[in-house]
Amino acid sequence: MLIQRKDLFGWSAFFHRAIGLWPEDDQFLGVYWWIKSYFVIFVTVGGLIFHLSSVANRKDNLNLTEFVLEALVAALAIAKSVPIVVNRTNVLKILSMTLEFNLTSKETLNEKHISDGWFKLQNRLIKFFIRSYTLVTVLYFLIPWLTNQTNVFPLKGYMPDYLYTTPGFQIVYFIEVIVYIIRFIGAVSCDLYCTTFICQLFSELQIVQYKLTTLKKCRQSLIRIIQQHAKVLDHGYMISKNFSIVFLLQHVLLSMIVCFSGLNALYTDSLAVIVKMLSFLSLALVECFFICLIGEQIKEESLKVANNLEDIYDECLDDLVIRKLINFVHLRAQKPLELKFGKYTVINLQFYCETLKTIFSLSTVFKTMIK
Repeated sequence: MLIQRKDLFGWSAFFHRAIGLWPEDDQFLGVYWWIKSYFVIFVTVGGLIFHLSSVANRKDNLNLTEFVLEALVAALAIAKSVPIVVNRTNVLKILSMTLEFNLTSKETLNEKHISDGWFKLQNRLIKFFIRSYTLVTVLYFLIPWLTNQTNVFPLKGYMPDYLYTTPGFQIVYFIEVIVYIIRFIGAVSCDLYCTTFICQLFSELQIVQYKLTTLKKCRQSLIRIIQQHAKVLDHGYMISKNFSIVFLLQHVLLSMIVCFSGLNALYTDSLAVIVKMLSFLSLALVECFFICLIGEQIKEESLKVANNLEDIYDECLDDLVIRKLINFVHLRAQKPLELKFGKYTVINLQFYCETLKTIFSLSTVFKTMIK
């Protein structure tokens, strides 16, 4: 039973093509998309510099926390988009491996159910992230109008006074909207890539587990499983290696966003601003939890392969060759796949709990400094 799910990326491919991170055989289009991806970096970094100019020119502490939050959101967009653009070759290689897994033969109906189940979950997660980002974006532009701040630019930064008059205000406002949309697309593309890669990795790990539980005394079948397991591990190691910096920067910045969102919600009387800050806070906490949860689950799923091998070992005592092959796979499966922040810190739910404690401590410190 051959599954050729050409819509693996579906309409999320729009975001990847928009920032130039999509495989292309045509050399001219490949160069064009390379230029487009670095243009996205240029615009995103420029947005952060613009925000930092606003922080440098603000003096009262109450407004300073809001401006710092704006700068952190801009930095988060950089943390998401810049690493994957710089490592575009490896990201496209992971994409090709993911598509290759998706096109492999699913020999039984249960394997197809496993693949379809993770594909449906992947689509639900993608829809959740897009809707969440869209909601935060709508609030971002809507809140100033709800609070009667009609002469305010969407991106906070230092502007000369003459740009607050017609027609300069309309021109700059339009340019800032374009910058925000580019930043939005780059951040969403990173999250959608991570979601797709991780869901497909889970799918392949569970298919390997299923094949091991239904393994018969056939050397050729075991050899094919060993080869598939090796490819899945290579896929997982590439994801962990190339997205570790993304996970690290995201986690640090999301933690800071939680702190400053809470502080801004605490020191404002506007209900609209409170809703905006709580939306930032909620989405940041959910993203932190999601990153730590997939780190925990990937480790557990990869260790289940070793457990399944132990269950079938006694059934193959009479075949020395199969026992040697099982020992080989078992030795490799005992070292679990792990997502890491950088090179050393393992991503898991325990780290998420430690992060919440750190966020509470930082919030207390910042609250004391503001007073």
